[in-house]
Amino acid sequence: MTPHWLDGREVVYRVFGPGGTCLYVGQSSRLSRRLETHRLQAPWAPAGARIRVTVHPSRVEARRVETAEIRRLRPRWNISGRPPRVDWTACDYLEVIEALPHTLNGSPHLAGNRPHRLRRELSSRYPEIARAAYGAEAA
Repeated sequence: MTPHWLDGREVVYRVFGPGGTCLYVGQSSRLSRRLETHRLQAPWAPAGARIRVTVHPSRVEARRVETAEIRRLRPRWNISGRPPRVDWTACDYLEVIEALPHTLNGSPHLAGNRPHRLRRELSSRYPEIARAAYGAEAA
């Protein structure tokens, strides 16, 4: 249960799995409502074992910290806030391709052509990993 005294304050929250791996980093001024939305809709929510919250003086500062934490912790389920694609590893590509349909209101059609474009980039930069992940269709 989220302390309601945090609602109305700008926070950055980090959700960790049972092994301590960061699953998701987010920013909100309505933490209890945001976490309830995650609980109902996010595919990673059942794996969340611990949440770490920090309070920030402004929305701008919270956004800055959120982006820095996403880059530092590289949570599997965050798409925005990742490093520029030129710095992506094969793991970044695979995680985003898998997460994309789940992050757009649960509607795979909203992802459009993005997963296909990302698979092509993965195949170009990491052909052996793309073949292992997607077989002959990756070529």
